[in-house]
Amino acid sequence: MKKYQKAPVSDVVFEIKFESDNWDITTPGAFYQDPSIKKFYTKKPEMIDKIEASLSQDEGRPAWSFNQSFNAMKFSDQEEQHELLFGADYLTLRCNAYVNWESFKTKIQEALHVLSIVLEIANISSTSVRFINKIDVEEINLQTLFKESPFIAPELLGAESMSGFFNRSDYQLDSETELTLIRALVGDEKQESIAFDISLTSKAKIKESRVQDVEDTIDDLHNKITEIFTSLISESANQHFKGE
Repeated sequence: MKKYQKAPVSDVVFEIKFESDNWDITTPGAFYQDPSIKKFYTKKPEMIDKIEASLSQDEGRPAWSFNQSFNAMKFSDQEEQHELLFGADYLTLRCNAYVNWESFKTKIQEALHVLSIVLEIANISSTSVRFINKIDVEEINLQTLFKESPFIAPELLGAESMSGFFNRSDYQLDSETELTLIRALVGDEKQESIAFDISLTSKAKIKESRVQDVEDTIDDLHNKITEIFTSLISESANQHFKGE
């Protein structure tokens, strides 16, 4: 989030889902051989399998059957601060050492460029950007952190403490844009924290692998996430994250 000096970003995630007719089991290997990918994601690649369970009848008795199949290849740097998942119909980048949008976007651009080389994409069906903020707090007081907070029943206000909460809201911003907001109590005995998870998905289809169109979309999603974060947290929290 470019306007904050003390942005509490814990993780940032980018994902596209696409359609392609020429993907096969060798495609992730070709993707990884590109120097811009191989030199950065230096940890040994991992194969991520998908296990599907189905229930059927066997001589009148229910019986479970399991089918294990390839899901994606996982590429990581040595510190596991950056992770890339490449599957038959999606590409995901995740960073847990976020510095700024420009540096993360550079990694997206590199991945999209290599993707356009190794794969013929018919269209990109969805594009997502997700910011997971982790806000450390001395005490749990949602009213001072957010302009509006999850409902707390009046009869519970006399409780000594809040032991946990999870609040999720889904919104359809327009015909092509979906927003998911999650707020939850996380952390451990040493440090209480509030997770504030903002995810935006554009369902606007992008024909072929036009990288510039994807870049324009993710910039727009990123700007909207910054606006949403700013509009929902309290003024005092805003000033703190700005470094004022």
